[in-house]
Amino acid sequence: MRGELPRRSITEVSQELADILESPLATTDDRIRLRCLVIKGETDEDYDALLAEQDWREALAVAKRLNDELWMNRANGELGLVAALQGKTSEGLFLLASSLKKAEAAKDLSSVVRWLSIIGSGFIQFGRPEEALKYFDRALAAGSAVDELRYPLIAYSGKVSALTKLGRTKEARELLATTIAVARERESLGYQAELLREDALLAEGDGLREEAVKKLREALEFAQQANANRIVAQIYHDLGRLQIALGRNREANDAFSAGVEVARSMRERLLTPRLLAKFAESERAQGQIENARALLQEASEITEGLLAGVWSPWVKSRLVGIMDEVFLARVRAEVSMGLNPERLLPIIEQARGRAVTDLLMGRGQGEKAKTMPAKEGERRISTLQSRLWSAKGPAARQKLLDQIFQAESDMMAVSVQADRDRQFQGKRNPLRLAELRQSLRPDEMLLEYVLDDPTSLLLVVTRERAVIQKLPSRTLLKKSVDDAWKAIQAGQEVAGSTPLAELVRIPGMESKSLLVVVPDGDLNRLPFELLTTTAGSKLLQSHAVSYSPSATALYLIRRQTQPVLAKAVLAIAASPESQTASTKSEFGKVGRGIYDVDGASLPSLPAARAEAKLTVDTLADAGNRLLVGGDATESAIKALPLRDFAVAHFAAHGLLSSSFPERSALALRPEGMDDGFLQAREVLGLRMRAKLVTLSACNTGSGKLFGQDGVSSLVRPFLASGARAVVANLWTADDTFSLALMKEFYQELSRGKTKAVALQQAKLTMIRQYGKTATPKLWSGFILFGEGSEPVRASK
Repeated sequence: MRGELPRRSITEVSQELADILESPLATTDDRIRLRCLVIKGETDEDYDALLAEQDWREALAVAKRLNDELWMNRANGELGLVAALQGKTSEGLFLLASSLKKAEAAKDLSSVVRWLSIIGSGFIQFGRPEEALKYFDRALAAGSAVDELRYPLIAYSGKVSALTKLGRTKEARELLATTIAVARERESLGYQAELLREDALLAEGDGLREEAVKKLREALEFAQQANANRIVAQIYHDLGRLQIALGRNREANDAFSAGVEVARSMRERLLTPRLLAKFAESERAQGQIENARALLQEASEITEGLLAGVWSPWVKSRLVGIMDEVFLARVRAEVSMGLNPERLLPIIEQARGRAVTDLLMGRGQGEKAKTMPAKEGERRISTLQSRLWSAKGPAARQKLLDQIFQAESDMMAVSVQADRDRQFQGKRNPLRLAELRQSLRPDEMLLEYVLDDPTSLLLVVTRERAVIQKLPSRTLLKKSVDDAWKAIQAGQEVAGSTPLAELVRIPGMESKSLLVVVPDGDLNRLPFELLTTTAGSKLLQSHAVSYSPSATALYLIRRQTQPVLAKAVLAIAASPESQTASTKSEFGKVGRGIYDVDGASLPSLPAARAEAKLTVDTLADAGNRLLVGGDATESAIKALPLRDFAVAHFAAHGLLSSSFPERSALALRPEGMDDGFLQAREVLGLRMRAKLVTLSACNTGSGKLFGQDGVSSLVRPFLASGARAVVANLWTADDTFSLALMKEFYQELSRGKTKAVALQQAKLTMIRQYGKTATPKLWSGFILFGEGSEPVRASK
């Protein structure tokens, strides 16, 4: 099996092969030289990525001389792996996916098993074990018919890791026992080290830290014997974490120091920043401040290179989440030197809302036409997804989902190329505090939060000044947010005297009427309007609140050229069944809930049609378009000149996917080759200039949290596609209440109110009109993201 070395150290094998490559036989016989380069390339991948790149580039050149298409493709695939090891994640994925497709067509099963397993391992590193498991199972299925491939350690070892990450510990232990026995029989030192590390992680999950440390030390011996530097560095990182948990700070420091040395030697990119951050924290705790800052600067530079090497916004969000400890370590080190807003802002903004910020920077670079493979792949996926509407029974649905997964895997290289076209090509200059202050309105205050233990921070910025305030710990604030969320969902008010009140106890806030909140962590789940101010009233009473993924995102949106003439409104009502809206205010009868993508489970939205109609009637214009019922198709919307609309309103069901945020969607009507699901990844392809997009659907403002990057919701693709502001809901939207609230909102907009103020006044009107019946759950989830300080129409 390719990639499985016997009981030999990597350095021994690499050096022997280097000597052979200098021999007369290897310099005159290309077949012998190619074979030596292949073995050396696979060997060096765990030792030194740059050496491996040299090996595989020469192997590719030799294969071309020999006109050996099999090894040309294999060399390209291995260069993809090497690119990923060097931090060029998207380039690596593109090469691997392209080579995988060719290998499948050529029935090169050895390469199919290897690359499926490598891609699966990549998904694990980026926090996607569910997808990873599918790749490992595909690899095992591909090799099952060939004797040599019936027990590929690369696939089984990866599957153990995926099962562990998914919490399926019983299955993981059973598979680990079988797999480690095979690794021992084959005397594969590297795989024994990897599997013992997985065994240690399982012990840690059971709370057996001492046992985990023992297993990690055993794994370290095998990894060091094999000179498998990548595995050695991972083990040192795990050992350091456990030693800190056990109170052994000196041992932890030694582990992190050793891990950094190994990771540097092999030029590893994904783990090195995290090891550097851990080592820096340990050094800072021992008073080595300057060394800690130098380590964190190195970590920051490597991380920036990694982020530049990721083209997909969804992968970038996950990468920021993985690197959360690096960003927080930099914040802690900076604050330990004093509370300096000018120095703190660029540290926060390196990661905060990074995926959408980079997309905003990349706008205006020009669009490339879709390639034929892209069109064919999208058509295939849409056809399969359309069939989910009528699929009967779990077995039929699972079969279709498996086919969709295969189709998306086949599209991987094409998708990566499309992501590259959207990627910002210029130099990324950090936002300066002076630029941010100048972009704010005189009556505006920006609040950017950083949650951490034991102390959280708040950066307060106005046009006049910038200060840093200390706040309660992340742990305490998380518990308070959980309590508030439960109260809201139960139809109750949020208690006033909680640690959450500290979030808005800000000197000088009473002199500002507009607040822009840049939340962090669990604060993304919290409507700030429910918080109690120092005056004892709810924030809703005194301030119009809007939200932004980052301060940089707000700055970039405000720098965009605004359309002067666009006044037209596009309103869409995509109820699965068109019915007349109820005239009774019976809140809670119909919810625009979150569902799996199964048409049969989507109930009718009786008020959706009326809501869309009132939008075009209230903001009347000759260019308005109303699409309801069977006309509210995905195809019809994509065919419209979306740049011509100042407002776009969607009254529909929302489909949230926390596992695959790029698949979150608005449920429209299917037509032709379009499945009816306007997915987040498709929204990125829309070209809008709307001053406002309203997503009057459930959970469109929520999604999976990825550390400092924030929440991967449907809001962000709309902002990236050109919308200046997006109104969305943090939870399930009540159909009847949404109609009433939207009526008030658009009436306020028609009077020339700014977007944030219009939403604030609409909520206050609903509370006055319906009293206690208008519980916070019904109105507080509707929040505005982006530019809220401008109107959509001039005042009458």
